[in-house]
Amino acid sequence: MVNMKSMYSLKHLLEIGDYSAATTTQTGVDPETGKVSWDVSYKPDFNRIFKKLDEVIDNIKKAETDEHIKDPVIEQSLRALKAAKRSLETRIMEKYPEFLK
Repeated sequence: MVNMKSMYSLKHLLEIGDYSAATTTQTGVDPETGKVSWDVSYKPDFNRIFKKLDEVIDNIKKAETDEHIKDPVIEQSLRALKAAKRSLETRIMEKYPEFLK
């Protein structure tokens, strides 16, 4: 059972942290020492971000159901969060599809 009072903050639910995928490219080898040089590039992992947003939405809905909460402000906020997620997904798919796996 999820209790609204004990729910984590949004920051915790999103686990703000590493939402990128790294790719490495070997750029050279020192002939004297054998030391290998690498370039590392990071690409945002929007799939992970969208999945985490889905989890946040599901947790809020579960808390509402478990606690029998019918609050119009929470309902409106939940609809806004879903709409924002859809808008972000659409924009990423249209303009930056290379960031989706």
